[in-house]
Amino acid sequence: MRKPRQTKETLLIICEGEKTEPIFFHAIRSEIKGGKYPTVHIGEIKIIPEPKIDSPTVSSRSARKPREVKPDTQGQTDKIMGQPPLKWVQKGYDELQDRTYDEVWAVFDKDEHPAAKEAFELAKQEVNGKHVHIAFSSRCFEYYLLLHFEKKYYAFQKSECKDENKKVIGCGTTLHPANDCHGVRCINGYAREKGYWQETKKNQSTYNIIKDRLQLGFAGATWLRNKSDKCEGEKPVYQRNPMIWGIDTLVQRLTGEGREWTFINRAETKPIGDIEISFDKSGDMLLKNISKATLVIPQGVYEVVSYLTGEKEEQGERILLGVGESISVPLSQWDIDSDKFVLFHCDDRHVVVFASE
Repeated sequence: MRKPRQTKETLLIICEGEKTEPIFFHAIRSEIKGGKYPTVHIGEIKIIPEPKIDSPTVSSRSARKPREVKPDTQGQTDKIMGQPPLKWVQKGYDELQDRTYDEVWAVFDKDEHPAAKEAFELAKQEVNGKHVHIAFSSRCFEYYLLLHFEKKYYAFQKSECKDENKKVIGCGTTLHPANDCHGVRCINGYAREKGYWQETKKNQSTYNIIKDRLQLGFAGATWLRNKSDKCEGEKPVYQRNPMIWGIDTLVQRLTGEGREWTFINRAETKPIGDIEISFDKSGDMLLKNISKATLVIPQGVYEVVSYLTGEKEEQGERILLGVGESISVPLSQWDIDSDKFVLFHCDDRHVVVFASE
């Protein structure tokens, strides 16, 4: 008997920006088309505005300079009218209502938009059993990039400082030393000071900056939301700074990372799948089997991941964990400093993130 044919889903990404975000997601889409990511259930990926590649993207293995990506100004859809960011969510809502796409994302940042509350409220409304997903960043998309390089909680005021003529100063360079904030106000200035990147507003994809550090970005965004809940939990997401909401989830969706990432600290006890996670008095992690069957904890299920090197160090021996039994994970014996995460690959559906505060 012939197996039923699987229908691939169509996905729409509506971006606020005209360069940074569309070019970033175009680069991931190119990797998908090239077979790098196992997103087998995604067929068409549409990006608004749609950038155009004049030449193929250079592989990360090549030493050549990446080719430039230029926005395509021909054949684009009509300009989306209305109040930002509500207009982007409304556009996505309309596309779901017309059943044009199976999944829709609206990508925007804080930017003092007048209708942020309305945008988040509309995104919650179901249409044909679905809703618009929001990928929100505060202060800007570059904060998501930053979390691939360090664990930082800081309320930047802008992505770039500008002079009275609205020209970019270039903080972190020697172009305008008198007005250079050195990363105190703007996130790109901070990144230049640290040597993470130089430009994000040009016609080159910022995906190339972080594509070899994606797990660190997932861990960093998970950590940041946990930190934000502690510091600004009384505020709605769209009023918080810093905040990354949904961007890492969208990247996970596109790259085939189908697991749920959860942060845990030493004051918490959490059930994750078949395991309950807590901490003992010495600060070591305790794993308890709360299922109704013996569990196999495989060798190397814990990874110590370094921001400084990007390297992963596997930890842990293979062990059978009986029903109701617990084992101790010796965090106190590992070198866990402020630049590292511990990732516990709980099962095929969950990753638990731990970091020193």
